[in-house]
Amino acid sequence: MKYGAAPYPHAIKPVRSKHITYITLNNHLKKKLEEWCDYGVEVMVKKNTYDFTEHGGYDSIRENFFIRDSDIVIARTTRIIPQKRLDRDIYLLNRLNQLFSQNDIDRKVFLFVAGDPDENRPYYQELNTLAKKLSVESFIKFVGPLSHKSMLSVGDATTIEDLYYSCDLVSFLTSWDYDSYGNPVGEAISNRRCYITTSYEYYWEVYGQYGFEAPVLKISEENDCLPDEAFVKDLYLLINNRKLMNDIARRNFFIGKRLLSDNSANILDLTCHEERMRDTVVVSVVVPVYNETDRIREVLLSLFNQKTHDGLIAHDGYELIFVDNNSTDDSVDKINTFKFQNPSLDIFLIHESIQGVSSARKRGMDYASVRSKARDSRLGAQKKHYIVSADADCIVDPYWLHALIEKMVEENGDIGTCNYYYNEEAFRNRPNLFREIQKTLRCREVSFSLFGGFPDGKGFAVERTLYDKVGGIEIFYQLSNGRFVEHLSDDWDFGIRVIAEGGKPVYARDSRVEINSRRVDTMLDEVISGTAYGQDGIIIMKDVRPGKEKQWSTLYDTTPAQSQQVWCYSIKDYVPKNIVLPALLNPQILLDDITVRHFFTAPVADCLYQRIHEIMRDSGIIDFKPIHAYKTPAYRLYFEFRDEIFSAMRRAIGDDIGFPPPLPECFDVVKPEDFERFVYYFCEDRESGEAHNYFANGGVF
Repeated sequence: MKYGAAPYPHAIKPVRSKHITYITLNNHLKKKLEEWCDYGVEVMVKKNTYDFTEHGGYDSIRENFFIRDSDIVIARTTRIIPQKRLDRDIYLLNRLNQLFSQNDIDRKVFLFVAGDPDENRPYYQELNTLAKKLSVESFIKFVGPLSHKSMLSVGDATTIEDLYYSCDLVSFLTSWDYDSYGNPVGEAISNRRCYITTSYEYYWEVYGQYGFEAPVLKISEENDCLPDEAFVKDLYLLINNRKLMNDIARRNFFIGKRLLSDNSANILDLTCHEERMRDTVVVSVVVPVYNETDRIREVLLSLFNQKTHDGLIAHDGYELIFVDNNSTDDSVDKINTFKFQNPSLDIFLIHESIQGVSSARKRGMDYASVRSKARDSRLGAQKKHYIVSADADCIVDPYWLHALIEKMVEENGDIGTCNYYYNEEAFRNRPNLFREIQKTLRCREVSFSLFGGFPDGKGFAVERTLYDKVGGIEIFYQLSNGRFVEHLSDDWDFGIRVIAEGGKPVYARDSRVEINSRRVDTMLDEVISGTAYGQDGIIIMKDVRPGKEKQWSTLYDTTPAQSQQVWCYSIKDYVPKNIVLPALLNPQILLDDITVRHFFTAPVADCLYQRIHEIMRDSGIIDFKPIHAYKTPAYRLYFEFRDEIFSAMRRAIGDDIGFPPPLPECFDVVKPEDFERFVYYFCEDRESGEAHNYFANGGVF
């Protein structure tokens, strides 16, 4: 309306140009502008954003006006013009003070107006007349126009942030035809303050539809009225309930952080004073989340209801950090709802815009590390702190966290792995398939007990100093269909780097995680064919949510032939990574560790030790930590020692482990004396990816 009524005779009409893009703040204005310009210009919608980092350092201005902490301050940051309807605020001020007086409550309500009285002097005088008429002129403070702190050029002048810091709520009781975005509402949300508003023409589009909570004065084009008694009563009840105001402000803050954050100043979410790490917290559990609405509450409950012995891991001893990885469902809303329903446990929700579970896990673990270091700095002492990874579709057992941390503490472990299982009921009509899964998990139990094992995102812990020492989670990339995508080895390679740096791995057998059966259910064909996680050397994350990938309406069991094929792919992936690799990274255990020598037998352990050093010498490799350094030697050792390894597994696990799967057909014509040489060529083949395909390319169970 500042340009007059439509069609805006005093505004300059946009011109059509390929060099110019016009921006509006909401879709309704976009349509109006396009219509006015006969649809001849390109118009985009760019909503306003706000800084959610809470820099602090603001000053309370209450003392300057002799206002007590128990009194209520309403802030109105606005132009002082009729369209803003400040008469509503003055009327509201009158009614709220009357109610306090009638109820014999020693509190007062003050209104601070930040705006230029000279912009429309007659309207300013009209407001003063109304205030005098309603006997509230002493409760209204016209403080003049204020700048944002970032725009301040001289001195220690009061800023808009100071006013928001000093107030209890922000008012935006503007007229129906208010034709802009509504910055004071967004600023109130980002400053953790409640707000009140009218249902002006664009409120629903800009704020209302997203679930922000506030007393809203219902108005319309025909009824642009003063606050009614129902609105006054609702607001009176709100300002007399400090806890409710804080809860609403916090809920709005987290919704706003996701929708309205400018992100440029919100990279690590580390500066929220109210969200600093508790002094008693020793564990941060990081959970990447992407569209898990069907499962997330069950996961939350399992993480919330952790049990403990001797107070090792109570609610004040651990925190949950959820990393939203661009979810498009209501997973985030469910996490926020759960958070506010269960204040006894610290639950944080941060965002990672780069799509991929590796990036999301890194984001959360970095966040936990920096916050714990900030806590230590504040306390002046370094505390043991464990960063734990969990999955948003896997349920943890009641003593999962206790057993994991207890094991790490008892054995002074630097990286700890969990025990996994599937719910047998999910495979009640698929006994053949479940039998092969159980065989793989039995193998895992033996190897992890021997070597400590390698971390899996479904559940592992690392001590913070080791996390920082190796540089945290590292993101690897690979080419898939002509573009770079994340390589799904971040957890595995992270464990290798921790162990290579001298970190001690431990296996917590009693720390149990139930794996979601959908990982098998939704891609059983790929499990049988050994392509569950890609092929030709490309390891990819499949979306295993029902409906996103092929889902059988009736889950079927594998035939005996399919069961054997499933087992072959699973065990071929398992052995190089879990039996060979631990020895490859630390050959000395083959000589020094009695249990390892007993597993292999002493002669085999000695031969394996010698062969590892021959490969190191012949290949010129002295460091097997990088992914492309350890894969080829691990594959070669599997082929060369497969009979001895399977013999050891049959002794330790059971005869049903059987014998090594058939060799690739290309070896049918290879002479025994040439076998070792052609194994090298097969494992070194970078072009075809045959070795990767043979070893099932990333695992099945």
